[in-house]
Amino acid sequence: MEPRRDPRLEAAIRAVGAWRGRDIGVTPVSIGHDDRHFLIEADDELFVLRLASPSSDRPRVDATGELAVARAASSAGVAPEVVASLPQLGCLVTRFAPGRRLESADGERDDVLASVVGSVRALHACPPPSIQRSVFQEARELRRIAIASGTPMPGAEPAAAGTIRCIEDVVTAEPRTMVACHGDLTTSSLLLDGEHVWIIDYRWAGAGDPFEDLGSIAAHLRLSEARSDVLLRGYFGTVTGEHRSRLGLMRTAAEYLAAMRSLTGSPAEGSAELRRVVGARLARVAAASVDAPSR
Repeated sequence: MEPRRDPRLEAAIRAVGAWRGRDIGVTPVSIGHDDRHFLIEADDELFVLRLASPSSDRPRVDATGELAVARAASSAGVAPEVVASLPQLGCLVTRFAPGRRLESADGERDDVLASVVGSVRALHACPPPSIQRSVFQEARELRRIAIASGTPMPGAEPAAAGTIRCIEDVVTAEPRTMVACHGDLTTSSLLLDGEHVWIIDYRWAGAGDPFEDLGSIAAHLRLSEARSDVLLRGYFGTVTGEHRSRLGLMRTAAEYLAAMRSLTGSPAEGSAELRRVVGARLARVAAASVDAPSR
């Protein structure tokens, strides 16, 4: 479909007052299972416009939580400015954030990891929204959707699901103070711009356990035990046994959530490569140990 022929996209562009009378260029930048993103060039300014699918059955955190966290993070200097929110069109417009997506190799660089921690700490210092999120609840709902749709599950999934249930029991027995949690800190959500790291895409944001975001970083940057300690020391100023234990548990939870998102969210969900990656993730989850955080 030609992007400018999409009626919702046209309506969203017309609804953004700051763009009226300006020369508008539209470039599709990604097409996902439930969202599409467009780079909008209004004269010489760049913006990102996101359209949510009106028919998606994937669970989403309430849009009010996303908007509250995105605006607070922008005020804190770690997210691009929110230009327009058009919930009736499933549309959010932000300014374009410069930089490149992080790669797993960046986790080996002290300067980059320090920048990541600085931005995450600034995000977590923002007022948490009233809407709560949970990695366990989201993963459970995605698993239900995958099974209901007939998606074949990798062989390690039943054992992995059992591991996640045990982790949830351990983690919820000792809840942490809720923070403004991003909920999806993959390498695609972290942009390195010189010495600064921008955090983008707040569609899963809500009030949550800070270790959700830390565990996601550790999982997606594939941090070793030593590099995980660097992450924890940068965030907390020290590293305790409890920190290490909880990070390990939430890293495993992030791996399982990533697998469930892949099974339900990829247009190539039947590809052999995707199933290999998902299978490897679930095997790691199934093999993970589940111990109560030590003091």
